[in-house]
Amino acid sequence: MAGQVDVVGGGGVNNRTDCSNIVCDKTSTNSSQCPTDSHFVEDHSPLLRTSNDLSSLCCKPQGQCVCSTCPKTICGENSIMQIYRTGNRNTPGQCCDQFKCFKNSKQCHHDKKIYNENETWSIDQCTTCTCRAGHVDCAMIQCPIYTHCGYMYKPEDECCPKCG
Repeated sequence: MAGQVDVVGGGGVNNRTDCSNIVCDKTSTNSSQCPTDSHFVEDHSPLLRTSNDLSSLCCKPQGQCVCSTCPKTICGENSIMQIYRTGNRNTPGQCCDQFKCFKNSKQCHHDKKIYNENETWSIDQCTTCTCRAGHVDCAMIQCPIYTHCGYMYKPEDECCPKCG
């Protein structure tokens, strides 16, 4: 059942319309008209009487949907947030930022293996790699240059030749 509404009739005269005997359809309830990110705020200004149909007058929602406070946007530990749609505080249904959380992993993936932060490994006898902030950083070993060597040889498990 509806209560009472203030109505401005012809000639600007304020009347109170008794809505106590009018049963409103459930689809006209105010809360069901707002998106989930907003709520209904009643407007208590008088309605302009355009009809003698009391149900349309008494059951008409008076007010508007306004954005509710958006929940705090938090991603889990070791995750970063990426906003894919910025919210608009003036548009119910689009009030809050839309985002996804992604793992902020400091692990590195190389040659189908996973390495942890600051872990170092060799990919051959002359190249070593280190995992730094999720990126693989590789460097080749700099071999010394021998200018006065009569005989040079390369040990089997080493990168650089030696003077013999």
